[in-house]
Amino acid sequence: MDIVEIYAEIPKKLYGEMEDKGQLFELPDGVSISRKRGSRVCYFECETKDGKDALIDILDQKGINWQIT
Repeated sequence: MDIVEIYAEIPKKLYGEMEDKGQLFELPDGVSISRKRGSRVCYFECETKDGKDALIDILDQKGINWQIT
């Protein structure tokens, strides 16, 4: 599988939690995140289909809007 990139924007309420804890949730295996400090925009790179599917499930459960770029 080629690397799949997912763009997500963290809602303001969850962003506050993420800033307090340093991370919003634990990333699935094969997934990395890129985010500028102070930004609610996240870019995820998924190296495996299982990682991509798990990430999408987490984002959906948390009510985070996302799209594959």
